[in-house]
Amino acid sequence: MNLLDGIEKLINERGSSAILKERIALANDKYALLESKAAVLEQQAKNLESENKRLRTDLEKAEMKLQELSKRKVSSVPIVRG
Repeated sequence: MNLLDGIEKLINERGSSAILKERIALANDKYALLESKAAVLEQQAKNLESENKRLRTDLEKAEMKLQELSKRKVSSVPIVRG
């Protein structure tokens, strides 16, 4: 191994190290972006669950009111006997 081989080896090792650092930095950036998106999606899911619960409650109340109105209507219809 001559002097140039040693220098070439150092250059290659340094170059590989720089490339790996860049790849790791890119992976870290992508991971941070995915964490951010996950947090946004989790919040959206919570909001949708709350809205769903509210709508189910509203529907249940509306159905009860409809049943009550149906009972009143039936009981207020006069019975005509011939």
